[in-house]
Amino acid sequence: MPVENALTCAFWFECLMNQKQTTTLIILDGFGHREETENNAIALANTPHIDRLRDGPSGLISGSGLDVG
Repeated sequence: MPVENALTCAFWFECLMNQKQTTTLIILDGFGHREETENNAIALANTPHIDRLRDGPSGLISGSGLDVG
């Protein structure tokens, strides 16, 4: 991810300070994302609440490999 698009603490702080509404940060540890549905329990599951959350502003971060050290 280019530095100018990095989701830094400063970026989130600026976003939160400019909000006119309540903001919730939800971190789903162990809840991975993969486009392929074969052998993908999360993609194949009925998840209406999670699907609704994804309809709003959301993002993905990497939690493995060189991204975490």
